[in-house]
Amino acid sequence: MKRGFSLVQVLVAAGLLGVLALGFSQLLSGAMKGQKHVQNAVDFDILKTALNQVFSTKACNGALYTGATNTIFVFPPGMAPDDDLANPTSFPDGIPVDEVKHGASRVAKRDDTLSGGLKITSLALTSAIYDGDQSVDGVNYKAFAARFQIKATKLGSSIGSTELEHTLSVRLLANAADGKVEKCGNAEASGPPAGMVDAGAFYIDGADRGPLASGGSMRPALVAHKTCNTAGFRLCRASEIHLTCESNLVVVPSQGMCIEAGTSNQAYVGQGDCSSLNLNSQLGCGGAVYRCCRDK
Repeated sequence: MKRGFSLVQVLVAAGLLGVLALGFSQLLSGAMKGQKHVQNAVDFDILKTALNQVFSTKACNGALYTGATNTIFVFPPGMAPDDDLANPTSFPDGIPVDEVKHGASRVAKRDDTLSGGLKITSLALTSAIYDGDQSVDGVNYKAFAARFQIKATKLGSSIGSTELEHTLSVRLLANAADGKVEKCGNAEASGPPAGMVDAGAFYIDGADRGPLASGGSMRPALVAHKTCNTAGFRLCRASEIHLTCESNLVVVPSQGMCIEAGTSNQAYVGQGDCSSLNLNSQLGCGGAVYRCCRDK
């Protein structure tokens, strides 16, 4: 006589099948989350690449929109170089931008959802540091060294952080008359950055920015580095300041000296790169001051 399975055997088998089914379900869920994570990462990388291409070329001109018009900067009274329009007090989340366009095509828009379930939650200028005035094609602009930030949130189940963000540096030119941000990217390619002069291999501030030292304190030097870096420049080397401060200085490496042309070739023997001259007393240049430079 054939006997069937006992109730205990059936229950054990059912339990094993349940464990296997649960394990398979978790494995499948993990695989789907992993696939979603990869898709979100790819979508965000594509978006970052598109934004980088816009902001690094003249395609960026007129690309920032707030509402139906170009983003507009409001210039505070007495605005001075190094003032930040996107200061945290007025704009804790940065100056909002609704959309970035490439011509008539949309590159990124706030609240848009990408194909992989990634929602753009924020487009903002987290800093916009005034860098002086600049004229392009006869139009006067206020120049700003800015940082543009994009944030996106994963809508579906995915591994890793639920929020992605990316920040990139961009130079912006706002129309001096109405504040509209009309140019950026390579807009400065037609000449030196605002407030700077062409020094041959590099651009340099047209005037001293401030003291580099104060007694035995390092603070002015640290402030100088931060000021230049924040504006997208670097602190000038001493030799660059000296050579630019008195434009008719000429280096004669073969003779190991630095001469001042046009003054019967007065020589400063041993100053092969003009970097150690006491220009304050010998040539009437600034003393312990600093300027910002940018390589071409």
